[in-house]
Amino acid sequence: MYDAGSGCWYLVESLFQETSERLFGTPDPGSETQETDEAVALNDPALALALTDLFHAIKSLAVGEPNDVALARLQSLLSVLLP
Repeated sequence: MYDAGSGCWYLVESLFQETSERLFGTPDPGSETQETDEAVALNDPALALALTDLFHAIKSLAVGEPNDVALARLQSLLSVLLP
């Protein structure tokens, strides 16, 4: 069975790295502080908003056939993932 959560990680990995670099000075903090650093990064308002938007975008796709309004909202929500 496909793990959608793992697939979604690739959508936000660059945002997570950007947040880590902004907060810690490196896009990939060392393993010694990884859990603590991840928790701090996940509480960052910009990253938290991106993850929330991604969650809502995926949820809207799961409900059924999207219409034009739903697709426009989805495009807006996912724009946070663009570099």
